[in-house]
Amino acid sequence: MVGFAMSTRLSGGLPLSASTDLDAHARTAESKKHGKALAKRTHGLPDRCSMDSGDFVWHVVSSMGVCFMALCEHSYPPALVFCFLDELRHEF
Repeated sequence: MVGFAMSTRLSGGLPLSASTDLDAHARTAESKKHGKALAKRTHGLPDRCSMDSGDFVWHVVSSMGVCFMALCEHSYPPALVFCFLDELRHEF
């Protein structure tokens, strides 16, 4: 399941939108900090990639100057996450 999603501008990592923070669990807090730092460096990443962040994985899709990111558990299938991010990209 996607635990947290956000979109940022590729140049500079300015946050454009994010999902609601319903889960204030300490386990995800550290991964969210990594994600916000990662958002500032996404301009050098491939258009589609995944990065380990402790207990979670960040999946990233970049298109037309916008980066879409989702934080998921390792057990969640990457194909489903990338379908979710593609849908976000099309709706955005």
